[in-house]
Amino acid sequence: MKDSKKLFKSLGFIGIGLCAACCLLPIVAVLFGMGALTFLTGFLEWAGIISMVAAVIFFAIYFVRSRKAPTCDVDCACKDQKQINTIKP
Repeated sequence: MKDSKKLFKSLGFIGIGLCAACCLLPIVAVLFGMGALTFLTGFLEWAGIISMVAAVIFFAIYFVRSRKAPTCDVDCACKDQKQINTIKP
C-alpha cells in the first residue's frame, strides 16, 4: 500500500509540474518574443536610416545626371548621319 501511495504522490507532483510548465510556457514565450523583437528593431532602425540616406544620395546622383544629359531635337539634329540611319526603319 505504501508503494502505491508513493507512486500516486510522485505522479501527482509530475502532473503539477507539467501543469505549471504548460501555464508558464506562453508567458515565457511572449517575453522572449518581445525581447527578440526589441533587439531586432534596434538593428532595423539603423538599416532604415541607412537605406533612406542611400536613397537620397542615389536620387541626387540621378537628378544631377539627368539635368546634364544632352537632348536632341525631334529631327535628330544633334546626331550624325550614321546614327540617324540606324534609328529610321
